[in-house]
Formats: sequence, structure tokens, C-alpha cells
Amino acid sequence: CPSDCPLDKKDGICIKDADGICDPDCLPGVDPDCSQTVNQTITPNASASGCGNGICDSTETYLSCPQDCPSGGKDGYCDGVKDGICDPDCQKNQDPDCAAAPARAETDNTARILIAAIFGVILLFIALFVMIKMKARSEQ
Repeated sequence: CPSDCPLDKKDGICIKDADGICDPDCLPGVDPDCSQTVNQTITPNASASGCGNGICDSTETYLSCPQDCPSGGKDGYCDGVKDGICDPDCQKNQDPDCAAAPARAETDNTARILIAAIFGVILLFIALFVMIKMKARSEQ
């Protein structure tokens, strides 16, 4: 999924392209192919599911019960909502709030300091060696 899943079936991934197919995983107003009434019929009856009790149960998601499951929470549903929270249920590039991982990790400052210290010690030994040689020549 999504390449091998039918776009009109629930798979937990909202495809918000204008492709003529209403994706039932999208929230109201996210998929331009869905009308408001289509998206409203996807949300189960709150009283039948325990929705609204203030607890995001294992049977609830942001899609099925936004009252209990906040956007960006770990509920098994990638909401893909731009809300400043990277949804842990989303795969790479599904949530606009999830910044792309940097290509190269930041180098640890400890490693930089250690390399600089080793380089400094080597330079110090070279300078001392040159000074000792020069002093020995001047004494001859």
C-alpha cells in the first residue's frame, strides 16, 4: 500500500490527490474528491464506539474519534494534517509536519574536540622537536 491498495478502500493512508476517487481515509476537506457528506458517513457513531469518553481506545483513531484521539497521536492512523506535529503513524513523506531526515547526521562535538586536541599535541611535539634541534646546533 498505497501502490497495491484500492484507493476507495480504507487502508490508513490518506491520498489527497485530485484523482476522481474519494479516499475514505482522508479527513473532511483534505481530499478534493470527497464531499463533506461522504466524509461524515465514514466516521462511526460516537455512542456505539465509546467515542467521547476522553480516552483514545485501541479501536479509535483520529479519523473515527477526533474527540478522543488528537491529531498527531499514535493511534494507528496517519492523519497527514498540517498541525505542527509529526504523526508517528505516518510513513516517510505522508505528514507535511515530518521534516525529511538530514542526509548526514550532525558530527558529535566530542569527536571534533578530540581530533583537534590530537592535532594540537602533534603540532606541539613537532615544535618542541624543532626547537631542541635548533638549540643543539647552536651549542655546537
